[in-house]
Amino acid sequence: MQPTDDATPQQPPAAPRPNTTRETHTYPRLQVPLFGTEYLDYAKRQLFARHPDYLPTLVRLMDVHPGMTAVDVHCGAGFYTRLIASRLQGEGHVVGIDPDPVLLTHAQQQTIIEGWEEVLALRQGYATALPLPDGIADLVFANSVLWVLPQDQRVQAVREMRRVTRVGGRVLVAEPDGGLVHIYDEQRPELQELETRVHEAFVRGTLALDGDDYQIGRKLPTIFQAAGFERVRVFPRLFVVAGCDLGDDPKQGLLDRITEYQQALAALLNTAPEAQARRAHRAERLRAGGLSDADIARHQELTIARLKDLTEQPQRILQDTSVYMYGGLFCMGYRT
Repeated sequence: MQPTDDATPQQPPAAPRPNTTRETHTYPRLQVPLFGTEYLDYAKRQLFARHPDYLPTLVRLMDVHPGMTAVDVHCGAGFYTRLIASRLQGEGHVVGIDPDPVLLTHAQQQTIIEGWEEVLALRQGYATALPLPDGIADLVFANSVLWVLPQDQRVQAVREMRRVTRVGGRVLVAEPDGGLVHIYDEQRPELQELETRVHEAFVRGTLALDGDDYQIGRKLPTIFQAAGFERVRVFPRLFVVAGCDLGDDPKQGLLDRITEYQQALAALLNTAPEAQARRAHRAERLRAGGLSDADIARHQELTIARLKDLTEQPQRILQDTSVYMYGGLFCMGYRT
């Protein structure tokens, strides 16, 4: 289905507005939407609290200021779209674009609840055919979009982002790179070795069966130049998870970590048809990536044992010296 200029989601009725301010400072020098707190709290604990420099780094690279026009490509439920809106301080405009009408409806509801509708608009459309005129945006942003596009559409998507960017404007994308994944677990050497091979097999198998490219990060400069950018900059997008690092509030961090491990264990032990189908889907990609059924079963066995150990004896989390490193790249193209 191709996007059309009038393909916008049906707007739900306006929700009553709470009698409070629209913004709050959750991070130093970083304004974020006050409402949608359930998602924001989850994201803060799962990503932002573990990696406190990530969101401020992203905001710095975006460099959004009042009066700008910005575009969020494949915005999904609109978290980053609303983050951009919060930086405009009522002056400027941000457009979120996504092909999924269900996600757009949710994004529109949150936009109304949080009070951003004066500066934020949502459109249905595709990264390869953005429903916008040429040269309107100061900033075009896309988070984890290119890696799931078919290979023959990636340059076209960035070319479209460049098309809607004005001269002097910028395109910023954030994408993963599976080659940056490294696992260290001195206490569980067999699991460490299997984790590494599982990751490598999944990257290969997903590319072979789905076309999803977990190693796209390193290819971004090539894609940007092929799309017409003459000036390109690249920045690291790195994350580290250490088992014993419980954040600024260790008591709450420990509770959160126990809950996280309990949920992961429950997912592995779940015998419901949909849960089994998800595991079978993953196993199929591991096999396509060269992992044997024996290794898949052993990895699951060791993973379950680790999760049981840490959930049944939470004090062991405090001595868990495992380190998991992963990341990707930010790539910035300047329209000259």
